[in-house]
Amino acid sequence: MLKSLIVHKDLKLIDALKRLDESALRYLLVLDKNSILVGSLSDGDVRRAILSGADLNHDIGNFYMKDPIYLKKNSFNQSHAQELMTSKSLMYLPIVDESNKFVDIIKSESFNENKKTSSLPKNCTVAIMAGGIGSRLEPFTSILPKPLVPINGKPVIDHIIENFMGYGVKKFFISVKYKARIMRAYFEEIELERKIIFVEEEKPLGTAGSLSLLPKTISDPIFVTNCDVILSMNYQECYDFHLNGKFSMTIVAAVKKYRIPYGSCELDSDGTLLKITEKPEYQHIVNTGFYVINPSALKLLPDGQHVDMDKFIQQIHSKGLKVGVFPVSEDSYHDVGEWHEYNNTIQSFDV
Repeated sequence: MLKSLIVHKDLKLIDALKRLDESALRYLLVLDKNSILVGSLSDGDVRRAILSGADLNHDIGNFYMKDPIYLKKNSFNQSHAQELMTSKSLMYLPIVDESNKFVDIIKSESFNENKKTSSLPKNCTVAIMAGGIGSRLEPFTSILPKPLVPINGKPVIDHIIENFMGYGVKKFFISVKYKARIMRAYFEEIELERKIIFVEEEKPLGTAGSLSLLPKTISDPIFVTNCDVILSMNYQECYDFHLNGKFSMTIVAAVKKYRIPYGSCELDSDGTLLKITEKPEYQHIVNTGFYVINPSALKLLPDGQHVDMDKFIQQIHSKGLKVGVFPVSEDSYHDVGEWHEYNNTIQSFDV
């Protein structure tokens, strides 16, 4: 268990993000080569670094907190430690010896390393955008609606719903258009402790337009996701990020690397070669199709009209409202909307 908490100063930012996304832990302990405790690194530290444009191949040296909270061996009692963790909202505290060498941790009473979920607000709801044709997944989608395409023996939409149910969400709106009767029939045949409400488009409304058909009585921020996206992340952290940042919309974005399989030529203005970089690699923060949106922002959508999500985001911006970005690691993002990514997802789920 201690191994999952400990990182070293030379850890890359991209690897720190993966480590934090893969666990329930909100921060890691940073040690030097002599196992001296030198700092702590939170998920917020890593995400702030990414949003500031930091190179993910750089180490965490400039981003971790240099003054961590810790306990000295043989100088505390259990009651004092629990009070400190409660007051600081910490899941655990490191214990060091007289030379500040890390020796152990003490856990809060609520610590559970394997617990990746917590409860979202009771009235939290989810809208799944499932009305599209899914032409990139033909011939599957010539027969099935895209949300029912199987991933390891169950439809992709079941993976999405079950992930949310792990956080206590029980109410789901599903927008449908293409093969809507098959979608309805599927959910009539299964029984789960959740409520499914179909929102049917009379005409195609784009990637955001069907949100205008949701009930106007929604009072809390709502999760919105495409039906071909599976995200293995902490939904509670994303929701808290949205609230704490006072955003009208939060976009969940994945950090993806792309490599050009050729030598890239850099030229000056008269066409003289300056240098060639072999197979350069670039990183981008890409929209995953997963959002948290305030009801007030949904009211900007015209009723029953075609609107794509990029135009909706521009509209929110034009009103002077804040749009946040919550970065996750590439490994946390599974896009099953086209064949290459679908096959990658199948392989990753088999591991």
